[in-house]
Amino acid sequence: MPTVYLNHIQVQLAIIEARMRTENHALHGKKDKWECSPEQRIIYDQIGVCAELAVSVYLGLEWTGQAKHSEFGDVSGYEVRAQERQDGRSYELTIRKNDLGNIYIFCIVDLKGFQVVIAGWDTAENVRKNGWLKYPDTEGYVIKRRFLNKMSRLKAMML
Repeated sequence: MPTVYLNHIQVQLAIIEARMRTENHALHGKKDKWECSPEQRIIYDQIGVCAELAVSVYLGLEWTGQAKHSEFGDVSGYEVRAQERQDGRSYELTIRKNDLGNIYIFCIVDLKGFQVVIAGWDTAENVRKNGWLKYPDTEGYVIKRRFLNKMSRLKAMML
């Protein structure tokens, strides 16, 4: 699985973008779907931004997940999902009922070392069809990391 190490400038950009997302979220009175504190929310946003930046670097595509470009997906039409690296954790790609987009790329983010493992990808349709319903309240289907498509396959499809 590809691993991307974010440099100092990318880390600073991730921190700034995560703060902006958290502030915009609060400014517009959006209810937090994870029902967490603003401090935890910024960490979730930072995990997401780091994953998006890493996918952008790895695929050599434009990072479009910034607030000004959000209608174009996270990275040039691809959606990125991420979980924070934790020992003993079971990693899964989650697709919910209202998720837009077709291809979702799943990343595991180490915020201490600013290292992102790009674990693989799948389509929303396939996750809903072959995954299992874990979150009935949001119709969230999951598929385990080991069942994801390899990134090399996505790169080959891009050619």
